[in-house]
Amino acid sequence: VSIPPWGVGGGKPGMGNRFLLNPDTPREKLVSKTDGEPIRAGDRMRIETPGGGGWGDPLEREPEAVQLDVIRGLVSPESARKEYGVILRPEGWEISREESRRLREEMRQARGGLKVIDRGENFEQLLREGRVSLTTSDAG
Repeated sequence: VSIPPWGVGGGKPGMGNRFLLNPDTPREKLVSKTDGEPIRAGDRMRIETPGGGGWGDPLEREPEAVQLDVIRGLVSPESARKEYGVILRPEGWEISREESRRLREEMRQARGGLKVIDRGENFEQLLREGRVSLTTSDAG
């Protein structure tokens, strides 16, 4: 089970790592956390390294910073909407300010409070199963 880098102060966890054998082929196989996986001549391996966890509330990030991330190819237009509440028009990636304002408000209402530390769903599942424990509370 992968536990990604933690998000802090309302930030979301980053991506965990993945190892894919023969990616983008019919023989693609996730081989993270396995031992003794045979690799044959001609096989390809894709190693996706983890990203950092977020710092701070993504809905407080300046829309112009999110827009620049989309232009630079660091964030997809879908993630800009889903994670940051910023709606961009495909032609020129112009910010739709009123739609973004409404979406951000809806997202704030739907999520409730922010986590001080967000360890991600995999960690939460391990916690529920009793496979890991906390020595202190995450409450802020």
